[in-house]
Amino acid sequence: TLRYANRAKNIKNKPKINEDPKDAMLREFQEEIMRLKQQLESGGAMLDAQGNPVKVITVEKIVKVEDEERLKVVEEKIEKEKDELKRRVDAEMKKVQEAKNIAEDERQRLMEALKQKAQREREVKESQKEMIRKIKDL
Repeated sequence: TLRYANRAKNIKNKPKINEDPKDAMLREFQEEIMRLKQQLESGGAMLDAQGNPVKVITVEKIVKVEDEERLKVVEEKIEKEKDELKRRVDAEMKKVQEAKNIAEDERQRLMEALKQKAQREREVKESQKEMIRKIKDL
């Protein structure tokens, strides 16, 4: 009837994709990856979710110093701390370098001792062979 036809005409269908939540998440991640790749290719400009460039506003805070002498004292203190840290770093670097040199010297000494020991063993083996040969000759 006419009422049924009118009601049927007013029905609005909303299509919905039957999709696994994990698949939906993967699809979203892939879309985000593509968006980020485009962002990199465009020179690293910030883009919103739709891919439109985002305007970045930089805010600077201006501080007015009332006491110039106090500022100079603080700057001098910072400079002294910086110099002290530099001296400490240099001292540590020297210690590390000396430890490295000591380790290298120790390694060289051990290598020399090992070579001498190997030479002595060769001499002992040769003397043993010589003695065995003399004993066989008797």
